[in-house]
Amino acid sequence: MKIKKNNNTHDVLTANFYKGLEVCPICKFSDVQSLMPVFQCPIYHVVEPNTHITKSFFGKMEICECNRCGHIFNAGFDASRSEEIYKSQIPTNVPVDISMTAGLKDTVSFVKPDSSTDNVLEIGGGSGDLARLFAATSKSVTIIEPGLPDSFEFHKPENLKVRRQMFPEPNINYNADLVVLRQVLEHVVHPIEFLTAAIKGLRMGGKFYLEVPRLEYIIENISPVDLHFMHVHYFSEKILKRIFFKLGLSILNRREVKDGHDVGYLLEKTTKIEDKFIEPETRNVVSNWGINFQNKIDLGREKIISISKKRVGLYGACAYSQSLTGFYQSLFAPLVAIDDAAQYDGKKIFWDGGSCPAKLPTKKAIEGLEVIIITAYLHDRVITKKLRNLGFKGDIFSARADSLAGRNGHPNSIFEAT
Repeated sequence: MKIKKNNNTHDVLTANFYKGLEVCPICKFSDVQSLMPVFQCPIYHVVEPNTHITKSFFGKMEICECNRCGHIFNAGFDASRSEEIYKSQIPTNVPVDISMTAGLKDTVSFVKPDSSTDNVLEIGGGSGDLARLFAATSKSVTIIEPGLPDSFEFHKPENLKVRRQMFPEPNINYNADLVVLRQVLEHVVHPIEFLTAAIKGLRMGGKFYLEVPRLEYIIENISPVDLHFMHVHYFSEKILKRIFFKLGLSILNRREVKDGHDVGYLLEKTTKIEDKFIEPETRNVVSNWGINFQNKIDLGREKIISISKKRVGLYGACAYSQSLTGFYQSLFAPLVAIDDAAQYDGKKIFWDGGSCPAKLPTKKAIEGLEVIIITAYLHDRVITKKLRNLGFKGDIFSARADSLAGRNGHPNSIFEAT
C-alpha cells in the first residue's frame, strides 16, 4: 500500500502497519492518504480486574482516506484479530435508560414488520433487546450474535432463534423478509462482501434496515472521540448510496438517529444493479481534517491539564473513553469509570500506562470525585440528571463536540476553550 504523508505534522506508518488493511475496503485501491497521527488505543472496553495489560491489548489507530473513492477508514486495524476481539466483547448496547428503550421501539416502528408473515434476521444483535421487540411484532426472528450472553436464553420468546456465530455462515439460506444490520457495518473489515452475504439471506423484494454512524456528523462537529478502535469504517452517505446501487438495494426511506449522529436506511432488494466505479465523494468534506481535529484535541488538552490535579472520574466504560484516554493518556489518570451496565461492574478500563475500576453509578462510587467527564456523551443529559440526583456537586463535562454542548441540560464540552 502506498501511504502519502499529510502535509501537516506526521509521518507515514512503520512496518507494523502492514498487519492492517492494505487496500481500501470499498474500491480495493492501494493509494491512501494518512489524515491523522498514529496512536495506540485499547481494543477492549473492559477486562477483568486482575488482568495484566500487555502490548497485545492495544491496536493502532491510523485514519486514512482512499485517494480513489474517498472512503475513510482505520488502516491500522488488524484484520486477523477481528473474530477474537468481537467474540470476547461484552455486549455494549444494553438499554440502561428509558430513552434507549424508546430508541429501539422507534426502530421497529420505522421498519414496520408484518406480524403475520415477516421472518426477520438480525445480524450482530448485541444485547438482543431489539430482537425481542421484533419478536413481538413479527412471525419469527433469528438473531446472529457471537457475544450474546447465555442468560439471554432464559427469557427469550418462542419465536426467537439464537445463533452464536460469526457472520456469514456457510451453506445457510435464511430467505428472510427483513434483514436488520444496526450499528454493525462500521465494525466489519470487508463491508461490501459482508453486505453481499447478508443480502443473500433476504428474499427478492424483501426489506433491509441498515444503521451506521454518519461521517458527516463527525466532520461537521469535529468530534474526536468518535474516532476509536472499534470502528474500522467511517461511512459518508454518498459512499453508502453508491454501495446500495452496486448491490441492488433501493432506498425506501431514511431517518437520522441521535440528533444526526447516526443514519438509518430502509432498503429493498431488487434486481437492478448499477455496478459503477465509486467516484470520490468525500474529498471536499475532509479537507483540513488533520488540522481541524488536532485543534479540537488541543482544546481538550488544555481542559484536561486544567483539571489534572483534581480527582477525576469518567462516565462510560465505552469506546469513547478509549479514545479520550488514548489522546491524553500521559496527562490524567481517572480514578473510576462509572457505567450503568451491570456486566461491567467490578471490571476495569485501561489505557497505556494505567487503569481504573468500572463501577455502577452509586453515591459510594462517585464519593470524593471533583470532576466527572461523560464520555458516553450521546446520553449526557440523562446522565447529568442522574449524577445530580446522586448528590454530585462537582464539575461535569461531556465528550460531546456538537452545538448541543452547554445547552438545554447538556453539560459543557471537554473540547471547549478554558
